[in-house]
Amino acid sequence: MAAKKYKCTNFGNCDAALSKEVIEIEDGEEIVCPTCKEAKSLAPAAGGPPSSGGGSGSMKWVLIGAGALVAIGLVWMLMPSSPQPEVAGAMLIDFFPRLK
Repeated sequence: MAAKKYKCTNFGNCDAALSKEVIEIEDGEEIVCPTCKEAKSLAPAAGGPPSSGGGSGSMKWVLIGAGALVAIGLVWMLMPSSPQPEVAGAMLIDFFPRLK
């Protein structure tokens, strides 16, 4: 029979969870951690070697979103502001005195 791999998530009371031990349970057997005897503490184990990429997928999206917000904020702060109408009118009169 095929065995499924699990990891215990009961970090407060289980040595298997603290050591990140992979627990193999045969199909048809009760899914219970053999160390802490907790049924709800097992989660399916990831199916491969740990990646050297930096972090989980959701953390990457949070960082990308934060970076985008910072970039938008910098562009907004560096954009020149439009002149006020009264300032623009005074500038026109200074350069073209006949407009009075």
